[in-house]
Amino acid sequence: MHELPVGIAVVSAPFGFHVHSPQFHGTLRDVAMTGVQISAKEPINQGATVKLWITVIHHVTTHELKLHGYVAWSRPDDTGVSSVAGVHLHEHPKKHMSLWEDMVAAEVRRFDS
Repeated sequence: MHELPVGIAVVSAPFGFHVHSPQFHGTLRDVAMTGVQISAKEPINQGATVKLWITVIHHVTTHELKLHGYVAWSRPDDTGVSSVAGVHLHEHPKKHMSLWEDMVAAEVRRFDS
């Protein structure tokens, strides 16, 4: 899978609600049927609830995926400069399921080759 830009909004932290949700950009690094791996220069805390905006071009059509999930794990990346986080999605992206399945299939093919 090519890495894709992703918009990230932290809507709650593990022990409190953010009145002004921090929003920043990151990178979608990995996809699965129930979650995604993202990276960003800003810290992404384990336990936080996040909204994600992912724009995907599929068969010359642009799709905007809006997903919600919680950060199941988080750690610094290999350089120590950025955060990497695993986000478990609250819902499957049903509206664009064929697109999501194509993204997951591309990821599987990447590991098979």
